Parts: sequence; structure tokens; C-alpha cells
Amino acid sequence: MTPTSGTTGASSDRRGPHADGAASRTDDAAPDDTGQHRLDLTAPTPMVPGWRPGSVIDLAGVEKVYRTGAFEVAALRGVTMTIDEGEFVAIMGPSGSGKSTLMHILGCLDSPTAGTYRLAGDDVSTMTEVELAEVRNARIGFVFQQFNLLASMDAWRNVELPLVYAGIDRAARRERSMEALARVGLSDRVDHRPGELSGGQQQRVAVARALVTDPALILADEPTGNLDSVAARGMLDLLTELHANGRTIVLITHDAEVALAAHRTIRIRDGNIQDGGGGGVSPGRDRRPAATPGGRP
Repeated sequence: MTPTSGTTGASSDRRGPHADGAASRTDDAAPDDTGQHRLDLTAPTPMVPGWRPGSVIDLAGVEKVYRTGAFEVAALRGVTMTIDEGEFVAIMGPSGSGKSTLMHILGCLDSPTAGTYRLAGDDVSTMTEVELAEVRNARIGFVFQQFNLLASMDAWRNVELPLVYAGIDRAARRERSMEALARVGLSDRVDHRPGELSGGQQQRVAVARALVTDPALILADEPTGNLDSVAARGMLDLLTELHANGRTIVLITHDAEVALAAHRTIRIRDGNIQDGGGGGVSPGRDRRPAATPGGRP
């Protein structure tokens, strides 16, 4: 099953080819009440080679090769791209283009075989497993096509899971879960289990779970793929609203009409960026209206 927000697992080569590189900015961050250092995607970052102030995601020459015995499959072939803070970007490509592999690398769920990935200026390959788990749980919100809700738990308990992993007390978890569900319009469904919800409502629960840690970055992997046209339109409207409230949104899709909801589209094919990989427009400038399936804004 695809990992949800709060996943602590990591691949064995997580530290990648740059494990001896510059130290992560978390070494200089103030410790929280547990004594651990936390990565802050919005904190000022010292100038480092290859990083541009204001960018959240910087990839330079990123490759990903899967090996099975004597066989090798190159999923990504030297990907270079930048996504700035406050952007709403779609990464679009057909099946087998490498877009899901790219999403897993952006979400620190997998590591590159070669190249550099900087998240808010930090070289991800230099992060420890604890730091990577913290980034996945608290700083990035994940929304997956398959929802990944636990069938035995009602909506608010599914939403609270990232807070459980973060060690938040029960009363605070419930309060924050209720607030997150209210933000996605499900105040009247907090005690319903996934089987008692429509597909659109289940996806909104998944979005609430992604929001409950108040992340700066939302990664949405084919979030409309299992929804009918009405629910898909509502999901894109919700992502547009979240972007308007200041979050950076990265939407992975194969559908050109869905990609129209974003303000910039990065096209990927055969593991290569075809176009759109450069820095984005400034928030509030050169924006297209949000679109719905069917291509209508």
C-alpha cells in the first residue's frame, strides 16, 4: 500500500550519493518541546550552490534507476526542475512517464540514484532517517489516488494519525482533526467510517489528514483518479482554495484537463522533463483560472 502522511519507512539507499555533503539546516534549527530539531520549510536559509531563494523544490540532474538482477530500468533521466513557494504546479505525463517516481522523490519516500534534491534549500540526501520521517509527517501533506484510509476507523481518527506519530496528546489531536475536517466541509461526517462515505468524501478525509499537521507543501498524486466528474470538480476547487490560502501545491496527473487547475504545468515523458521545469511565476501573477474536468474554468 502506498505510504500515507506520517509514514516513517524509507528505502535502504535513502541517504543517496551525497551522504557526505553539507549538513542539513536542521542542525541550526531551534529544538521543539521534545528536544528534537525540526525542518522549517519557511525559515531563512543560507545561500548554497544550486539553490534560489524562494524556491521550495530544486532538482538538479536527478536520476532514478531500478535494478532487478541484471536488468536496469531508468525511471528518471537527469530531471532538473524548480518549484517556488506559493506555486500551484501540475506534473503531467502518461502512464510510465516517471511522474509517480518523481512524486515519491519529492515526498522523500524514495531517494535518487544520482543528482541533487534540495527541499527549501536543504540537500535531502544529507538528512537522517529521523529528519526524513519528520519532513514526511509534518512538513509535507500527501493526498493519494487510493485514499489510504483505515476502514475500521472513523473519519476523525483517520485524520489524527499523523498527529499520533508526532506524539501530540489526545485532546489536541481530536481538536485539530475536527478543525481539518471542517475545513474540507465534513463537519457532519466526523464519526463516519470510510465505508459510510462517498468517494468524494473519502478523498476529502484524505485531504484533511494531509492538512492536519499544517504543512507548507501539498503533494497530490492523481487525486481525482477515482472520482466522478462532480467529486473531481469539488476536489480541484478544494486544492485551489488551499493554494489561495498560501500553500504550495504539486498535482500529479495524466489528465490535461485536470492539469488546467494549476498555474504551471511541467510535462514529463520517458523520465525526462519535456517543458515547464524552470522557475514559476510569482504568487498572484500570470495566473490562469482554476479549471474543472471538461476543461471549463
